Amino acid sequence: MITSKKLTAERIAEIEKVPITYDEDSPKFTKEELQEFVPYHKEYFDITLKKDIRQE
Repeated sequence: MITSKKLTAERIAEIEKVPITYDEDSPKFTKEELQEFVPYHKEYFDITLKKDIRQE
């Protein structure tokens, strides 16, 4: 039986110590290059909020 570890402050500190590694073959993009990417189905990404929930 697999049991998960509780997410405590000590566990978070332990996780933060693990270095982030990236694949050597993953592309490196500049901010300008990333801004050139657009969604394939743009109509699904143009979202208009019915009400501003931040003011509640």
